[in-house]
Amino acid sequence: MAFGKAEKSLRLHCMLLHWFWLPTSPLELVQHLWPVFAETKPFVIESHYPALFGKQNDIPVHRLAPSPVLKWLHGRVLDVVDQLGAEHTEPCYIGSGYAPHVTTQGERSFPPGSTHTVRALYVVETSSPSAPRTIAARIPLCE
Repeated sequence: MAFGKAEKSLRLHCMLLHWFWLPTSPLELVQHLWPVFAETKPFVIESHYPALFGKQNDIPVHRLAPSPVLKWLHGRVLDVVDQLGAEHTEPCYIGSGYAPHVTTQGERSFPPGSTHTVRALYVVETSSPSAPRTIAARIPLCE
């Protein structure tokens, strides 16, 4: 994906936080997130097992193995967006309901045992969860 280009879907990814709306700009969000990511070193995520998510349990995903770093980052980002006045679209998927996963997209998946080193996090902007998405920022982790 290219910066500023609207795409119908994202490549394989793990959402750190479910969709939310903010009264601030993506730039302001990035300014608040930068210190969190600047103190975070790259880390590895590992696919653990397949599952079905969604309200009808019809969305194939691969759950990630437990990761203290991912859980910590989720909590920190949640704190930041809440302080900025976030309105969460699905509150059941944040905090204690956060279930890190990678959604299968057609033939693309993150099968059990697969690993990926996370070196950056992205801020993605959209007008609705089903609308095209635009990468508003890429924030590198501390190398």
